[in-house]
Amino acid sequence: MDGLLDLFVNATSVGILSPGPVVDVDLLAPSAAVFDVVYISAETGLVRRARARGMRASNVDGMLVAQAAAAWCRWTGLPDPSDTIRRAVAPLLAEGDTRP
Repeated sequence: MDGLLDLFVNATSVGILSPGPVVDVDLLAPSAAVFDVVYISAETGLVRRARARGMRASNVDGMLVAQAAAAWCRWTGLPDPSDTIRRAVAPLLAEGDTRP
């Protein structure tokens, strides 16, 4: 896979229902970005390993906040509550499962 991917997205249950990495980040190009759509912790093993390798990596918290804020605005017509949602989500992710 080296050099073939610009982005790797984990949208599987690996990291939620089963432990272990979904991919060996050493097989990805150093310039590739990694996004893990796992809601169980603030930093998944995949994101941690990618960041340790110097790769751009993100977990689901940004997506979760953006989806919730968009739904809030659409359904209520009220201003964007992203900051409030971000503060509410942070402790929930921090308490999440710590499986790799």
